[in-house]
Amino acid sequence: MPYHTILDWRLGLDMTRLAMNSAASIDFSQDYWTNLLARQAAPYFSAFDLQTETINGVYCGLDETCGEAVVLTHPLWDLNSANYCETLADILYILEGRSLKPKCISVFRALRFPFELPE
Repeated sequence: MPYHTILDWRLGLDMTRLAMNSAASIDFSQDYWTNLLARQAAPYFSAFDLQTETINGVYCGLDETCGEAVVLTHPLWDLNSANYCETLADILYILEGRSLKPKCISVFRALRFPFELPE
């Protein structure tokens, strides 16, 4: 099974929630995401010497000296700027207001490739 390693039960639960209710909120407020990120976000950011900060329930890694930020996004969020969800748009606005240049990486990718930052 070459694809078994990319199966994610959290993502499956979110897809099920969407199938049952197309207006379901897709974010990190569910316990299964909250618990994962509480354990994994800080070590991920720490590996890149980034300070961990949570903004509107989303984990970000900040390097204020270099003016950079990394945002851990939900795997189902569209990263096309014309289609940002409200949560992501707000976070990017906040970071840019702090003179930081934000980059996004899906939590799905960040946890599977832990030594990779977004370009």
